[in-house]
Amino acid sequence: MRPTKYKPEYCEQLVKHMSEGLSFETFSAVIGCHRDTLYEWVKVHKAFSDAKSQASAACQLWFEKAGRQQIIKGKGSSASWIFSMKNRFKWTDRQEVSSPEGQAPITIKISERGKE
Repeated sequence: MRPTKYKPEYCEQLVKHMSEGLSFETFSAVIGCHRDTLYEWVKVHKAFSDAKSQASAACQLWFEKAGRQQIIKGKGSSASWIFSMKNRFKWTDRQEVSSPEGQAPITIKISERGKE
């Protein structure tokens, strides 16, 4: 087994990196390792796993603040912000609804007022 390049200080660096709206994966470029290595460290080092969770929340906060600024100032592309939120943070405008076990699925039709 090769020696690891993991350093405990990467935890704090990851949180700082992602709190600027940057992705987990691009942290690999910052420290000069393969992105798969980061995912391995998440499995092996609890502190790094915890840092990733904290960093992900900080990243989402950055994006939510950016979106709020777009709304307040009326600048920027709301479509690109929504796209980012849906892809980065699994936002959705769909809700999964399941019927109780053994019952047929329920279909709900929603139409715009005056259009049917």
